[in-house]
Amino acid sequence: MTHRLILFSICFLLWHGPAKPALGQAPQVQTLNQVLGLELFQDPWLWDDSAVETAGRLKWPKESETTETESYRLYPRPGLRVLQTRPYSLALYGRGTRVERLSLVFANRGDHPGFRDKESYTRQAIQDFRLALERDMQLIQQQFTHLFGPPQRQSYGDGNIRERVWRWDWNQHAFLLRSQQDAHVALTILPSSEADQAGRASKTVSDAEIRKILRARVERRPNGDVIITDIPMVDQGPKGYCGPATWERYLRYLGIPADMYILANAAQARPGGGTNPDRLAASVYSYVRQFGRKPRPIRGSTAIKYIHGYIDEGLPIMWNMVVEKNLNRLFSIRSNARKKIENPADWRRVLETGRQQSGSLPWEVDEAHTCMIIGYNSHTNEICISDSWGSRYAERWITEEEAAKISLGSLSIVQW
Repeated sequence: MTHRLILFSICFLLWHGPAKPALGQAPQVQTLNQVLGLELFQDPWLWDDSAVETAGRLKWPKESETTETESYRLYPRPGLRVLQTRPYSLALYGRGTRVERLSLVFANRGDHPGFRDKESYTRQAIQDFRLALERDMQLIQQQFTHLFGPPQRQSYGDGNIRERVWRWDWNQHAFLLRSQQDAHVALTILPSSEADQAGRASKTVSDAEIRKILRARVERRPNGDVIITDIPMVDQGPKGYCGPATWERYLRYLGIPADMYILANAAQARPGGGTNPDRLAASVYSYVRQFGRKPRPIRGSTAIKYIHGYIDEGLPIMWNMVVEKNLNRLFSIRSNARKKIENPADWRRVLETGRQQSGSLPWEVDEAHTCMIIGYNSHTNEICISDSWGSRYAERWITEEEAAKISLGSLSIVQW
């Protein structure tokens, strides 16, 4: 095992899960699965199950895999029912190959069919959404209360991240029915010991150790690429959650628990899922400080001379820019071609044509967008960006000139 993996596994993300208790009075596993509408449990203890095998049983596709974590996410078809209602996002998170937690999202502002665009955002759509929130809450509460008895009432998080929570416990599995007003209804399943922390921070790794771990994640390739590895992917799905999804990726990369739906609601997501980037950043900054971290904006531009120091330290950079569909298409095509050319000199010649093309493309700006800058190449004057649209968009390379053309000038990091 390499020095990098030893540091990562021992110091940061190695997770054994809670100790397995003796099983007391509990519903049969088959009954619990029937209530959930999922083949989730194969015995009364989920936390020693393989994450990949559990996801396979559920038929949820892989979303992300890093050295010690993995995630699986399904955006279900409209006809699927879980807990007798429609889910919009079903996610399973694994750590150290085992199941760590699940997040099931029901009625929510980002995915609601009536909020797809400004034209559909009517008084009737708002009323229908509020009825959907109320219906899902009552329906799920009734089923769990019938199964486990009355819930505990709690609140999780702080500030704009705070949620109302109804909690049921069974055999050290906590079922947390979460709600934010006019925002979402969701169910999280996690170990009871984790739920006991009520969403509060617990700092167990020193700053010095984390710095070593992050530096060890920086990969230096023979062609001159310098890139940060082991960043989880989050697919934002068919909604404008680029900011919340990218922040979730960044925070989970640092070992800080995060959920794009909660972050979006803290940023007061607009119909269709768009979020206010300033409100989102303020909410994230407040949340991250609980973990002893210091998010802050950085000065300068996207030019390599300004960003390389952060990348060398293993610190991704959050970046706000505009989405321009012609350039975006060009980024993907050229990034695929880039993989086939090993000689940096040959690739520089290809880029000269690309720089000329990008300067003459017609501008058809779609909207503001948030992604991460995760790498650079000083020989070819390129930077590497990572978008929250799935694995195909985890690594794309663009020129410094293109980055300057689409940048909104807002960059930030999280450090110590």
